Amino acid sequence: MQYGYFAAADDAEVVRILDRFDEQAEGTGHFELVVKHADPLEDLLPAEMSLTGRTEAELEADPRRGKFLGEIHDGELAVLALSDVFKEALSGASDADLRVAAAAIAGPSAEDVVSFFKSLAELARREASHHLYCWISL
Repeated sequence: MQYGYFAAADDAEVVRILDRFDEQAEGTGHFELVVKHADPLEDLLPAEMSLTGRTEAELEADPRRGKFLGEIHDGELAVLALSDVFKEALSGASDADLRVAAAAIAGPSAEDVVSFFKSLAELARREASHHLYCWISL
């Protein structure tokens, strides 16, 4: 599976992106970070807990976290929202915070995971007035 993390102004913009995804997936300007093995709900949960200081139950109670926004190609590609709490935590995270978050997922020798979190944090900072989303492709 592939995961594409991107920012958009709001959920309505994401729906518009999905509507034209077939024609210009790469031309929308929104797809910033594409990785494998980085499910936003399961794989990133330990890091989200580390960065936000919230428990699993608190994170899962957030209605924005994992909010389903749509799918195309009979479910081969779906888009979910990331919580604004996670986005804000990423925006304010230091390199040390990101290393701790990466270690929560992959252990202490996880340079590729650290790099992923640095890129995700940079996206959150650069798009401060936007929300973060993830498309998931089978």
